Amino acid sequence: MSTAAETAATAEPPRAERIGPKLARVAWLAILLGLAMEALLLLTAAGFGALKGVGPAVADSVKQVS
Repeated sequence: MSTAAETAATAEPPRAERIGPKLARVAWLAILLGLAMEALLLLTAAGFGALKGVGPAVADSVKQVS
């Protein structure tokens, strides 16, 4: 039977997580969430008749990009 000391000596250390890919995924998800929210606002405005054409809607959307 193996002892705890032998098991601890042969166990591999935990792999360090790479933060880069996870950070990129979170950033893209935040961008997609922002685009989805903007599309929802445009659809809501169009549904209530507050949208006066494509030009003002595009201008408002571009103005909010940071």
